[in-house]
Amino acid sequence: MEKGTKNLGRALEMLCAVCMAAGAAVVATLPWSLRWYLTHYHASLPEGVYPSMLTLLGISGVCAFIILGYGRRILHDISLGDPFTPRTARRFKAIAAWCLPIAGAYLGGMFFLPSAFVVMVGLAFAFLAVLLFLLAELFAQAARFKQENDLTI
Repeated sequence: MEKGTKNLGRALEMLCAVCMAAGAAVVATLPWSLRWYLTHYHASLPEGVYPSMLTLLGISGVCAFIILGYGRRILHDISLGDPFTPRTARRFKAIAAWCLPIAGAYLGGMFFLPSAFVVMVGLAFAFLAVLLFLLAELFAQAARFKQENDLTI
């Protein structure tokens, strides 16, 4: 593996770790920071919006934290030069599965927060889940081909 590619993989792996730490802080402070944000920037919104937004953002934050963890492990395998393994395929499948609660929460949330943005985020995560399931299958096939090639010598 080229040195530049290896360094990029490690840099992205570190970026995932930083995003995970920042995300944990945001999710941990979400009840207070969301209340402050709504009070200072959207004072005209009805009070019932807070619980819906807190639920949506909480679900999104927890799922995103888990997704970043899987992504970080995939990047670690890439930086080691061994991305085409069944383990990587399982990780892509897990990321796809963790996109589904976000999609469901936003698509269900459109009844509590009627907004085109809420619907678009829900549809985007549903579409992303489908693409990631396809990518997981592609990596599983590549891992099988790689294993067959390794045995053919």
